[in-house]
Amino acid sequence: MKKAILTIVLCGVMVLGITGCGKEKIEVGDKSDKVIEDKGVSLTIKENTITKDGATFILSNNTDNSIIYGEYFEIETYKNNEWHVINLEASFTDIGYTLSAHDSKELDINWKNTYVNLDSGKYRLIKKATFENQTGENYKGSFYISAEFEIK
Repeated sequence: MKKAILTIVLCGVMVLGITGCGKEKIEVGDKSDKVIEDKGVSLTIKENTITKDGATFILSNNTDNSIIYGEYFEIETYKNNEWHVINLEASFTDIGYTLSAHDSKELDINWKNTYVNLDSGKYRLIKKATFENQTGENYKGSFYISAEFEIK
């Protein structure tokens, strides 16, 4: 009998460990301070790919310079006519990918593992990019790009 109870308890602990004890609802934070700049690089959503778990985004580099971007992304929510940060602790692989000039790349983004399930509402996915060759005033520093989407 003790063995059966111990087995049930251990199975319950394992299930909690596998599924996690993450947040059930997103926690909306302060107003966003991210400035989205038009530097000739865009982020759009591939048609008919949005789910509650993720979407496919298209990163397009319409400049004469290669860009570097990473795995990291943020999602913000639109509340009271302004963008707000979603509070969370997340980790991403710190790696730099290169996207050549006048090229594009499909990015399969799964936010379920980071943001749990997004409620119905308006959101934007934000990525940070940097020009590989930083010559010329338009190619200086890092910048943010975003794609807006809606979960119904």
